[in-house]
Amino acid sequence: AKLRPFEVYCGLLNGGATCYMNATFQQLFMQPRLRKMLICSPLEKNPEKVSDVFESLRGVFLQMSGGMGNLVDPSLFWRSFKDYDGNPVDVREHQDAYEFFTRLQDSLDEYSKSLGNEKVMYSVLGGSFIQIIEVPEHEGLRSEREEEFYQISVDVRGKKDLIESLESYVAPETLYGENQWHCEELGHKVDAKKKTMLKKLPDTLVFHLKRFEWDFETLSRWKIKDRFEFPQRIDMKPYVDQPNPGEDYMYNLSGVIVHSGTA
Repeated sequence: AKLRPFEVYCGLLNGGATCYMNATFQQLFMQPRLRKMLICSPLEKNPEKVSDVFESLRGVFLQMSGGMGNLVDPSLFWRSFKDYDGNPVDVREHQDAYEFFTRLQDSLDEYSKSLGNEKVMYSVLGGSFIQIIEVPEHEGLRSEREEEFYQISVDVRGKKDLIESLESYVAPETLYGENQWHCEELGHKVDAKKKTMLKKLPDTLVFHLKRFEWDFETLSRWKIKDRFEFPQRIDMKPYVDQPNPGEDYMYNLSGVIVHSGTA
């Protein structure tokens, strides 16, 4: 058997209902810097500190990069990746791709951080947003709190497309009446404007469409199946707080994960 050249892609074995997992692997694999960081990450010599999830995913990516044959078997990862109860994931049960993605990113980055290395996922996909509170009657009076993100979650219900959803994401909210903001500098509550803006954007930007909402009457999740459009190219500059004049904020669409089925 001959080694498969790097430029020749391969498939991933489906364990029964692991399409959500395979689709996520394929998207992550196609991020060159993330792929290189994962594959070339230093090996941990202490067996007590080794992450089975990290190493099994490294093995999957290595085989996808240039192994034998046209199919990669990720069964070692299936046995390594645990559910919330600590049991190996059931490969015959459908899972939500977004939930899997967030649990995977936490597992990989917690392990990288524990070894004193750069966080693999955040270094490529991570950015930050800033929550801003301003007092219109006192120009320049402003409170800021910056937080990290791995993806931007946007509303689907009531929104026709990604642009409209992003405009809603950064739209200011008025704090008044019982919801007035307590300003420490003034020493009392005041009317204020609160908004969320993006601060630092990653090379690869991930959007999560919030298609699931909680129904408090039935105590269950329900899926929003409305049409939601997104462009091939998007300029993120309007959603960034104090953007740098010379920086390019244009992004090209490079991948989409869509679930098809009843789960």
